[in-house]
Amino acid sequence: MYRAQSRLHDSVIKVLKSKAAQNTYPRVFDTIVPLTVRTAEAADFSVSVNTLRQKYGSGRVYENYYDLTKEFLAHV
Repeated sequence: MYRAQSRLHDSVIKVLKSKAAQNTYPRVFDTIVPLTVRTAEAADFSVSVNTLRQKYGSGRVYENYYDLTKEFLAHV
């Protein structure tokens, strides 16, 4: 997960994308899943859920994972 306020996260993404462009590392997806309180709360295993939409809600967190899934499936 990505924290926009972290210079470390920004620099790591730049390095990963650069290495991937040089074929040193495998492909790096364009979709970024930001670190949010809602995402962290989703790790709570005490709540029973059946779908990602139930787990992450219908807001942006779900949409981020949905976008990442679409991007992944487009490349497999």
